Amino acid sequence: MAWLGDGASWTPMTYALYQPYRPTGAALLPNGDILVIERRGTVTNPKGTRFARISKRQLRPGAPSRQPKWPGSSHPS
Repeated sequence: MAWLGDGASWTPMTYALYQPYRPTGAALLPNGDILVIERRGTVTNPKGTRFARISKRQLRPGAPSRQPKWPGSSHPS
């Protein structure tokens, strides 16, 4: 769950999860897109990190947000 604000109010939005990764942080990029860092790590799966970029065009209330990971940004599964 995430929140999308327009300066006057907040709207909940969802972020599609792809196991075993979980979002652990996000940053607003200068062009309005969002960069999300996802991490994994369990006893059976080694630690890994990947980045996802969500286009500002995808950011609208009620729309699930998920952008494919950046090429070369993922630890091999």
